[in-house]
Amino acid sequence: MIRLITDTPGFFNDIGEVIRLFLGEVVIRPDEGDTVYLHTHRQEADEWVECFQLNDGEIVEHRSPVVRGELLEKRMLKRAVKTCCFLLMVKQTGVYPPCGSLTGIRPTRLMYELTDSGLSIPEAAKRLQETFYVSPEKAGLLSEILLMQQGLIERPEREFDLYLGIPFCTTRCAYCSFSSGELGNGKLVEPYVQALLREI
Repeated sequence: MIRLITDTPGFFNDIGEVIRLFLGEVVIRPDEGDTVYLHTHRQEADEWVECFQLNDGEIVEHRSPVVRGELLEKRMLKRAVKTCCFLLMVKQTGVYPPCGSLTGIRPTRLMYELTDSGLSIPEAAKRLQETFYVSPEKAGLLSEILLMQQGLIERPEREFDLYLGIPFCTTRCAYCSFSSGELGNGKLVEPYVQALLREI
């Protein structure tokens, strides 16, 4: 069991997601546990300073520029907190997850945000690697997806998008928050597709 102490309790679950990227489905509580992760947040001038410490030993500090504006501020502060925790976990375990520090988000959404801000697809992929520690292979895959989707995102008037979920993957991505499971031997795919066709 892990004890997580943080002075940003609103991000308790987000920090827990990062820890589970490395340690699997561990129990994380605020009040008890053999292993203690201590997180503190402070502001120095125009920088946020995040600090994570493991069992009064290993310490990692991460600085990021202060951002103001209610929704953006919360989003960027959460990103700073998660990044610092990610860096501590890398230091502790020596493991670099292919999806970097991303949890609970579609990476393509971030790529689209970056390209909408004026970056080219290669520049957006590089930014994902620098900001979220996404592996070059995953960044390359995201670039391929954006290139394949060009022209499909903007839809003409009087047309709509229909999403049909096939909740089976060859492997389960650690960051994924979709309702899905591993393909396994595939025996559930055919009944699922038949049920889907009946509903349609």
